[in-house]
Amino acid sequence: MVGAWQSGVLLRHLPRPVTCSATEPEWLEALVELSREIGWPGFQFSYVDTQGARVDCAVGWAGLLQPMRTDHVMRYASLSKLFTSLVMAQLFAEDRLHADDLLVKQLGLSGPLSDPRVEQITLGQLLRHTAGFDRAVSSDPMLMAQPWCPTRLGDLQLIRLDHAPGSHYAYSNLGYCLLGAVIAKAEGEALDKVYRRRLLAGHASTSIAPVVRGEIREGEPARYFEPPESSYELLSLDYESLLAVGAWTGTARDLLSLLADHFESDEDRLLESPRCTTLAWRVCHGPAFYAYQQDGGEIMYWRDGSLPGASSFVGIFEDGAKIVVLANGRHLAWVSDSDRLGQALYQWLH
Repeated sequence: MVGAWQSGVLLRHLPRPVTCSATEPEWLEALVELSREIGWPGFQFSYVDTQGARVDCAVGWAGLLQPMRTDHVMRYASLSKLFTSLVMAQLFAEDRLHADDLLVKQLGLSGPLSDPRVEQITLGQLLRHTAGFDRAVSSDPMLMAQPWCPTRLGDLQLIRLDHAPGSHYAYSNLGYCLLGAVIAKAEGEALDKVYRRRLLAGHASTSIAPVVRGEIREGEPARYFEPPESSYELLSLDYESLLAVGAWTGTARDLLSLLADHFESDEDRLLESPRCTTLAWRVCHGPAFYAYQQDGGEIMYWRDGSLPGASSFVGIFEDGAKIVVLANGRHLAWVSDSDRLGQALYQWLH
């Protein structure tokens, strides 16, 4: 049952139960206090340090007086895009696709384009959010009741870009949906099956699965929404269209295991040297992650995710440390909360 925001306010002021699989990190107390300030009733995190020592923790509340557990199933939100980036990296490594391949060619689209610049969009630009789509200018079609991507790809011929391809960074859910369509066409298989076969088969990631519209997975904690948001906004999303974008769920523990497995193989090309400045936060996006570096320190590769009632964050450091954080609440002004979390993790872990 989805909890009311009022219940979430109550839970945020209660003492927070903490359960960890190993010795608690020295920065855990600071993270718990930050979570209270951000307004999360509860959260999970999984962390592996530079020596490979790992801890999985659950903090706070999954529901009214129900402690969060490490096996609660959480919404990954835009951390799901990491699956898309990982599979694209595999296809690049297999020489089946390339970063400079043109989108329209890979989708097999022909005929006149309302905006000829669409023909210039490359797969690499889609990965880096520089393909010319800008939801701040023309809205986000992936949040509509019936997105045109990926089922009506011909609509790509009708749109006008907000920027010239390659000229401007603007975060785009649509861009990753189009990458998912490219993957499905290249593999000749439904996208969820591709991800299961390429990423999940053979890994101990038993909790990871997509959701569908209107579904609450067994094992999900209650989610807490700041009004006017409610469960309606979360459950009414067309998750079948969001498989490449934000439809996947699971535990922090299983997501960290999956990322640790794949970033020990050739997919570490996703952590390539950035082509943009890493000194500013949330501006330098590579083929999977933002990159951030402060005062000559090491680079943290990171990305976050957000849906109504859900917050998520992944950080991967140059020295091999990795962390996944998943929470069951968000404020409407979630970006500043996520930025605060990520910058705090950088200070504590690097």
